[in-house]
Amino acid sequence: MPCNNNNFEFIIKKNDTNPPLRYKIFDCDSNPVDLEGDFLVEASMWSNAKIKKDIDDAQQDISFADNVGFETASIGSNLLLKTSNRYELMTVEDVDDINKIIYAQRAQLNSVASVWKKGSPIKIIKFLNFPATKELEYSDGIDINGEKTTSLSGSYLVYNWNGLDTSTPGEYFFEFKLTKFNTESGTVEWSRKYPSEKEGITVKITDENLEV
Repeated sequence: MPCNNNNFEFIIKKNDTNPPLRYKIFDCDSNPVDLEGDFLVEASMWSNAKIKKDIDDAQQDISFADNVGFETASIGSNLLLKTSNRYELMTVEDVDDINKIIYAQRAQLNSVASVWKKGSPIKIIKFLNFPATKELEYSDGIDINGEKTTSLSGSYLVYNWNGLDTSTPGEYFFEFKLTKFNTESGTVEWSRKYPSEKEGITVKITDENLEV
């Protein structure tokens, strides 16, 4: 993960709700995506960690390697471990701040408790598929006939924070999911994640005062 504020794409102070996170999106021709129509915009945020030592399929206490990610976990957080052929979802029930130990309820939402090896990657999910919005910007111009025109100049996916979203300082990844529906049939035409070329938008929630 980035080691200083300059490397984060978005920084917000703990418990703040402004500014919203706005992400500009383009089509394959580098033009703004046409977001007119029936769209669903969702947002997810998580942090990454690794298991400090092996855990069996009944163990409830979990530690993270070098305590990386510990500060982002709180009671009620979901933990996700997965490989190409299995996964397990856990829910944090308690946090030992002194010994840096997480206590989790295993095998949530029909997942199966498994044995996980030291160093296995784990996602600490802050929120998953929360409602987000879209914004369109238009610009006025003049065509070759001298007539006034209006064209789409910017398309944004926007997430408005609430206080719980930013309650735990730390380093996160953020992702938008955009789903296009067929207005007549109500079926899904396509669904895409943004950003698509990397794991997510890098976000830092900080206790520090931000420079204006």
